[in-house]
Amino acid sequence: MKSNIFLITSLLSLCSADASADFFDNGAEGISNSDWNLAMRSANATGSASIPGYNIRKKYPGEKSDNWTVSISIASDIPGGNSASGKFVTGTQIEWNGPPGVISGADSSWFLCRNVYSSLKLKQSGAGPTNGSCSGLLSDGCLSALQKSLEAGTQCQTNSLPSDCVDELELDNGQGFGLTSAHPAKSSNTSDSFQIRHGNENHGRGNFTAYDAAIRQVWLVMTGFAQAGNDSASPRGSAGQPGSVACLQANQVQNNSRDFKNAANIASSSLVQVLIGIAVAVSLCW
Repeated sequence: MKSNIFLITSLLSLCSADASADFFDNGAEGISNSDWNLAMRSANATGSASIPGYNIRKKYPGEKSDNWTVSISIASDIPGGNSASGKFVTGTQIEWNGPPGVISGADSSWFLCRNVYSSLKLKQSGAGPTNGSCSGLLSDGCLSALQKSLEAGTQCQTNSLPSDCVDELELDNGQGFGLTSAHPAKSSNTSDSFQIRHGNENHGRGNFTAYDAAIRQVWLVMTGFAQAGNDSASPRGSAGQPGSVACLQANQVQNNSRDFKNAANIASSSLVQVLIGIAVAVSLCW
């Protein structure tokens, strides 16, 4: 069985008038917004979690705000944009949503950082946490280090995981990957959500290998709320507001979609995803 191997050296960014979306790996990059959004509106499996956030319409440090969420959606058999005729992609979308008007009307003093990581250590044979909890998936030491890095502002500055977590997730051994999408909050974006999109290697219609792997994958999702630097293009090197650490899995399988009981028993050796350096991108589209 062929391994899924990604050699990621940069993160391509594409912006639309409706939303801010970052793409990584060739599978997601070539798919049109219309095809992607159509697939995600009828996603096969989803999951979501509430996270602490801020009213970023007010000048930093603002005030706490409820109704922020992170969610995951997985859709199979999306027509591949850059693929050969007849090939398809299994897509994974991670999306952040703020209260109405908060992201689209953000004050320029804010800078938002989003970090997502996956690893063979974060794969499960069945449905995982339903509320974004990382309990039982990450050690207390790693979770504490992650939260401290967000509160100290270092997560937005360095775009890398604390060493304890890198070792725990074996990211340094080529068994996982991570990337960062960082944006100044003020922009012309008219949406109150932003996304990171991932597409696997191209496959034939009805090949469920990639889908089975996708619904088993748990994603470590970090959200940082920092102060924008003087040029608004990067976060200021001061302590940030407490952010959030969530673990997401698309554990809510929709009717008539392939679920965990149907999923093939895939050997972990066939699922290796290799990261050559942690992909980092700063997009100024919104």
